[in-house]
Amino acid sequence: MNFGYEPEHADAEKVNAFWEYVRGRGLGSPSTTIYAEMDRRGWFPASPEALNDEDLPAALERLVLDLSWLHVYLHATDHLPDRELYSQIFEHVHQNDTDLWPDDPGSAISISFISHGTDEELQIFLRYYADETEREWWKEHYPGLNMPIAELPPYPRPWVPDRPLFD
Repeated sequence: MNFGYEPEHADAEKVNAFWEYVRGRGLGSPSTTIYAEMDRRGWFPASPEALNDEDLPAALERLVLDLSWLHVYLHATDHLPDRELYSQIFEHVHQNDTDLWPDDPGSAISISFISHGTDEELQIFLRYYADETEREWWKEHYPGLNMPIAELPPYPRPWVPDRPLFD
């Protein structure tokens, strides 16, 4: 599943401009990974098990803001409680060699917490994150789809740096 962003929605001109930019900048290979860069800067977060409930909110905010300094932006986080979100971010940083270009201010990595395309994630997207236009698209293209009632996510985090998803 791709949550409504099928190729017919892609603007060919924007796609071509993006790839021309990448080729023209000569970005080549990334210079480091999230894990290596956080370790190099001494920003490495505590393990989820090492944090008590009182310290967790501040540790989560620090981790998210530290990632934004590395041009790593998180999306679809507000349906997860703090401990689950912290654990998933921590696991992602430890287990994925996500490449970075930390010295390129125009670079960015987007990590979505509903990106595997499962039916459960589709329901989360439609319930908490889809706007009315997206919900209508799904209704039109998948008439038998169980459309959940739209509601606000239970764990709003207005402090999470906002960087648009790549178009």
